[in-house]
Amino acid sequence: MSRLYTLYSPVWKRHFLLIVILLSAHVQGCIKQSAFRAEETVFAPLSQKKLSDFEQSLAHLKLLGAHGDAMSLAVEWLHASLCVPLFQSHEYDSAMWEALSLGLNLETLNDGSLLLKPLRTLSSSHLKAKNLRRSEWAFWPEVKNDQEGWSDELPVWLNLYSSCSASQSIKSKQKYTLDQLWPLSILVQSSDRGIKTLFGFDSALIYRFFTLHKMTLLLEQNDHRLSSSNEPETASEQGLSSSQVQEWLWWLKREKAKLLSGFSRVELGWPPLLEDMTWTQSYLYTYSCSLWRELYQKSQPTTVLGSQKSYLDFEKAKAQVALFSGLCELASGENDLALEAWSSAIRVTQDYRESRTLALTRYHQLRLFLALGHYEEAIRLRDVLPATSSPLFTPFVFALGEAMSYAGKEDALMNLCTEVFRDRSWRRDPFLRALFYLFVRTLSRFDFEVRVLELLEDLGPRAEIYERVFIFAHVALDEGFEASGASATRWLLGHHEAAQWRPRYHGLQARAAILRLDQKAFVKALRRISPADDSIVAAIQEGRRGEFFEIQDQALVELLRLEIPKIAGWPSQNQNERLIRMKWLDLIAKEVQIFLRKRPNTRSRKELISLYRSVRQNLSTSQVRAYSEQVGRKQASSVLIGYVRVKGVNLSRLEPRSFDLPLSPPPALTLLPQANLNPQSWLLRWPTSENHSTKQDIRQDGEDDK
Repeated sequence: MSRLYTLYSPVWKRHFLLIVILLSAHVQGCIKQSAFRAEETVFAPLSQKKLSDFEQSLAHLKLLGAHGDAMSLAVEWLHASLCVPLFQSHEYDSAMWEALSLGLNLETLNDGSLLLKPLRTLSSSHLKAKNLRRSEWAFWPEVKNDQEGWSDELPVWLNLYSSCSASQSIKSKQKYTLDQLWPLSILVQSSDRGIKTLFGFDSALIYRFFTLHKMTLLLEQNDHRLSSSNEPETASEQGLSSSQVQEWLWWLKREKAKLLSGFSRVELGWPPLLEDMTWTQSYLYTYSCSLWRELYQKSQPTTVLGSQKSYLDFEKAKAQVALFSGLCELASGENDLALEAWSSAIRVTQDYRESRTLALTRYHQLRLFLALGHYEEAIRLRDVLPATSSPLFTPFVFALGEAMSYAGKEDALMNLCTEVFRDRSWRRDPFLRALFYLFVRTLSRFDFEVRVLELLEDLGPRAEIYERVFIFAHVALDEGFEASGASATRWLLGHHEAAQWRPRYHGLQARAAILRLDQKAFVKALRRISPADDSIVAAIQEGRRGEFFEIQDQALVELLRLEIPKIAGWPSQNQNERLIRMKWLDLIAKEVQIFLRKRPNTRSRKELISLYRSVRQNLSTSQVRAYSEQVGRKQASSVLIGYVRVKGVNLSRLEPRSFDLPLSPPPALTLLPQANLNPQSWLLRWPTSENHSTKQDIRQDGEDDK
């Protein structure tokens, strides 16, 4: 009784009540602490690639009724790791967490995601319903043999199983994408290739663009809110000062600019053909240019955390952005800004001679130097030619040859052409043909002699030497060097006995006679091109003459088509000049008339009659052959305006715009969660054992853009 009395005495009552209160407070504190620990470390198993632990942790938190932005993002990460679509999205309270969720959504649509690939590999091989091991995250009792535990500590597995496999259908992903685009999905149509399109654009790309656009707006909105906050601790803890978040935003804008460039139908790495663009394409290209300029000028992160390869990939991406920004400045007429941007791109990639970005940047730089007349700066690029196997090699050497020609660097041009044509034919593409013409035009200024012939022999196979000498004679006469052209023609007639070529050689003789104003020599050469009344003509049956002399007649048409406009364009400032021009036009009309009368069955009759009538229309009415053509004529006569010579040639439409320029892929479109709830400390890549990269690492074993 005394013990009971003592136990229930007022003193013991007070002590007992105090013990109960302390025990209650201690138990309550333990529950809060356990719940807080679970909330803070919810992403820790994921960052360690422990999917089974991550799944059981989420099951336990779900049983306890956990909710919020972190819990919702964790569930989305679990679904993404198991390749299970999550059709109901959570309405996030924080702009940062919503951007993380949208980025994860884009990662799930990418089969080559660098963030999800390690997790999906684990989920397909280890995460099975019967193979889930117990985990500390499931709050089992500390005694290993005790399998009972408390009822609220038993893990409740989510009804999810891994669906990751190599045969995962893209159709389900596309359906998910179209569901996100509703109500625009009503307007989606199927193209012939099975691609869903919206207003002519790939609907999946449209969805990706709008998602990226929303993510950038959310991050900028969050940055603005924190920068204007009166709590500096909050801004420093969750603001955009983190280099990882800055790099993440930079990559998001890069992907957005890339999609806009694709929508504008402008090839990446090439200037737009403005005259062929519609208003919509022009607007989209202008919008993309604003992003390229922003990425180049303002939004570059200060540091890049990760391995050496991560730093190199980002440096290559910056060089490509500088290239695209320079092209935008070029389209706007800001040539100095374009050269500045390209110089920045070259500084980054100059250590990699096989870099495609470097080759394309130098080509555009060369073309702009040429357009501005900076020939010396252009010629300095002679030492950095692209690889001979590159599609840019022939356009580059042609532009370089143009700069040397305009600068009067004849020796440098000949050295370049000898190197280029030593092991390749000038017929390969239009740029090589144009470069060959530049070389021959420079060479035609010299007398045709042994040294000139040796240079022509070095430009290709010896069997083609006659064709190269013929081109030399043709260009020399076209440039007005009659002596060089006539000497080369005599050499051809004395060394080349091929019958199909000799009519064209006689055509060269006729052209040389026109330059000398020698009408007798002209008539003699003209009649040798295609005979009209020789014994050879008489020996051929009349019905076969058209076919037999087809090559000769075509050579005659080529000569007249080339020389008649030139003669019609001769200066006629005084009476003597007009008289000379009329005499030559009358002589050509007379010879063509004679030929048509003696050879009426020629296969070139239609072209010869057309040329004959054009000459008659440009004669004065006082001449006999012009009277019947001009008097009583109702239609306007054709006018021969002469021969127009243009400086240079524009081959921009023949540039290899299909040249593949692979862009450096972004490391991720969302951040990799860590063992905390502060996204500022989250990573953009899976951590490696390598140290963080510095600028010195770029010079060691760098990769090129192949």
